[in-house]
Amino acid sequence: MLLPNLIGMKLPSMVTEENLGTAATATLGLAGMGLTQMFGSGLYGFIERFLKAWILPLAFIGGSLGILIIYTANQLPMVIAGALAFGFFVSMAAPYLLTLAADVAPLGSANLASAVVLLGVNVATFIAPTFWNTLGKLVGATDPRSIISDGMVLMVLMAVMSILYAIKQKNSHATTPDVSEEI
Repeated sequence: MLLPNLIGMKLPSMVTEENLGTAATATLGLAGMGLTQMFGSGLYGFIERFLKAWILPLAFIGGSLGILIIYTANQLPMVIAGALAFGFFVSMAAPYLLTLAADVAPLGSANLASAVVLLGVNVATFIAPTFWNTLGKLVGATDPRSIISDGMVLMVLMAVMSILYAIKQKNSHATTPDVSEEI
């Protein structure tokens, strides 16, 4: 939740400070991002059937590309296109993480695991403004575009970690015998 909040907080500032458009047009771009998030979440079940553990890397790689488009854009339509791409891809991370929490939770505690994930999302939403502003000050980047680039670095790191996790999952399933055949 830190990264979608980053885009929501810094995109309007970037658009107005760099004279790419007005706050109202930036807000329309954020509304479009919200719509693509709903669309991406709606497609999650269909996409998950094919990609399985690779959906999280797809979400983070696609989100990174969306942030890259925003970061390199010098015209409002490209900024909005980046926000739309970011929203679509990142929206698949939450359903995946909720499903993963329920899958790895001890028997009978799937609801608790989902509640813990949702609590984490709410805490992240609450601390996002402080986190991003503090990070920007620590690295000497206080303008919106620079802070957005910091978010892109974190998104790429999460993509790498999720790729390593997906590879681990693939290898553990490949080496685990199917015990249902022995019964």
